[in-house]
Amino acid sequence: MIWWPEEVPTLSAANPKTGGTVKLRPIRPSDAEDIYRACQDPEIPKFTTVPADYPIELAISFAGERSTSSFLNRTELVFVIESSDLVGQSVHYRTKDGSLSKEPIVSNGFAGVISLHTIDIANHRSEIGYWMASQARNKGIGTVAAELITEYGLMTLGFR
Repeated sequence: MIWWPEEVPTLSAANPKTGGTVKLRPIRPSDAEDIYRACQDPEIPKFTTVPADYPIELAISFAGERSTSSFLNRTELVFVIESSDLVGQSVHYRTKDGSLSKEPIVSNGFAGVISLHTIDIANHRSEIGYWMASQARNKGIGTVAAELITEYGLMTLGFR
C-alpha cells in the first residue's frame, strides 16, 4: 500500500563529491523566478518535457497551483533541489540562444526541480523526472537528489 504524506517533506543528504548539502524541499510560488531563469537554458528542453519557449506564466503556474493540485490529486510530488555549494555564488544563467546572461545573480542555492510523477498508486509505481540548472550540473547534486527521492519513494511511500 502507498502511504501519501500530509505535506511534501524536506529531505537532505551530504554531497560526497563536494562536501556540501543537497536538500529537496517543497516547491513554493516564490520559486517561479528561479525556475523561469533556469528553463531558458536550451539544454533543458532537449531532455525533458519543458517547452523550448518557456514563459514566466508557466513557471508561476507550475510553482503555484499546478504543483499544489498535483499533490492533492496524488499525481505528482514536486521538490525543489537546493545545494549549499551554490549559495552566494555569482551565477550567469543560460539564455535562449545558449549564451550566458550579462548580469550575474547571487545564487540562493537553487539547483533544479525533481519529482515523482506518472504515479500509479494501485500498482505501486512512479517515475522520477528532474532537470538541473546549468550552474548545478556536474557537481554530484543531481545524483544525490535522485538517491534521496528514490529512497523516499521506496522506503517511506511504499513504491516498488
